[in-house]
Amino acid sequence: MYCRKCGSKLDDDAVICPNCGVPTDKFYTSQPYGSQQPYSPATGTRRSNGLAIAGFIVSLVSIIFGYIFCITSIVALGLSIAGMNNRKNCTDNNGFATAGLVISIITLVFWLAIWIVAIVMAAMSTVPTYPYPPYQGY
Repeated sequence: MYCRKCGSKLDDDAVICPNCGVPTDKFYTSQPYGSQQPYSPATGTRRSNGLAIAGFIVSLVSIIFGYIFCITSIVALGLSIAGMNNRKNCTDNNGFATAGLVISIITLVFWLAIWIVAIVMAAMSTVPTYPYPPYQGY
């Protein structure tokens, strides 16, 4: 077998070319199905944690728009949890998952408290605050 980049002779079981560092076809077939390498020193590729970034951005949006039934806070929480689970497959931007998780939990608690107070105040406004006039005996 020969390297497809530099053309040097390789052992048939070689996974990476020792001369130039390019992965061979064995490199891709030796990985279990579905597994992804976060960083390959041979190619120098790094994987960014997109779910963590998305969770962080949506959690920042939920600071302003969380009053809409807390939906943005819940979405941010879900994306941040998915970003936390994706940390082992990625090398970059993993800190955004933690930041998004913290911000989304804080905004979720804040907007839930606002909603609870608003519902209680609305329920209290329907209850009369003064007693009915006394019976005059007509």
